[in-house]
Amino acid sequence: MEWRNVDTSILCLRELLCFMGFLFASAGVSAIDHWDCVSPRDTLEVDGARVAYAAFVEVDTMTVVSLDPHVDWWFGVGLDLSWPSTFGEGELSLISMGTTRPAFRVERRHAGKQGRWGIHCTYHQPWMLSEEGISRDIKGWILDNQGGLSAPSDLRQVVLTPDSLAFERDTLMAPISAGHALRVGGSWERVSATKWHLWLAASISVIRPTAWLLSSPSDPTSWRGVVAEDTYAKASWLGGRCRLELGGISDIGKSHPGRRSASQLRVSMFVESLQSWGGRVILMVSPTRR
Repeated sequence: MEWRNVDTSILCLRELLCFMGFLFASAGVSAIDHWDCVSPRDTLEVDGARVAYAAFVEVDTMTVVSLDPHVDWWFGVGLDLSWPSTFGEGELSLISMGTTRPAFRVERRHAGKQGRWGIHCTYHQPWMLSEEGISRDIKGWILDNQGGLSAPSDLRQVVLTPDSLAFERDTLMAPISAGHALRVGGSWERVSATKWHLWLAASISVIRPTAWLLSSPSDPTSWRGVVAEDTYAKASWLGGRCRLELGGISDIGKSHPGRRSASQLRVSMFVESLQSWGGRVILMVSPTRR
């Protein structure tokens, strides 16, 4: 009987192949077990046979509806349409005359349980009178335009110019120009399910030009006794400073369901005194409402 020496290299190769096969089999079982653990599964019985299945759900985070922020900043531009009582009781308030120049507004708004309230500051340019430009022969003032917007040419001086033969009646442009004013106040908005939301506001002018009361011409037979200082006078400090507004707010543009838009249209009526009232239109945008 002849003995053979087994080649050790063959034995090592055989053991290495067996070990690698064991490793691959173990990895496959572990992967299957891991998949079974992390995948959402459920079972369904069909014709007496229980079938296991995995459910996959995709969530689009871009369509998640988020709540409104508690604080918003708003910036806007608007136009006031004022209808002063034309020389009611013989006087016209210059500060209440309408103007074609826009007003600029900045507002900070807060969300509350009963609605949204805010504080605001508005820059506008009311009319300013230059006393140096008033004619010494003036006998009164007239306003040609009775609408909500007034230009400098709409307000005129009625003068009686002395002449060697007779006095001559004429009209001159009023010496008015744009002034600078700041108005501060607060507002409240009632949020509703309709397109328009109730809006209330109150404000006061903290900086403004001198408010003048202009007198209309009296009986021409008494003009010779009228001096320039008789045709205009300073109004009281509080005259025309306070304003109350009532109106509505409507969102402009599209937004996510359940959220308010970042742009708004505001339409309101205001009253400053018994002789001065008007309307306002403002377009507001918010860089913080997203």
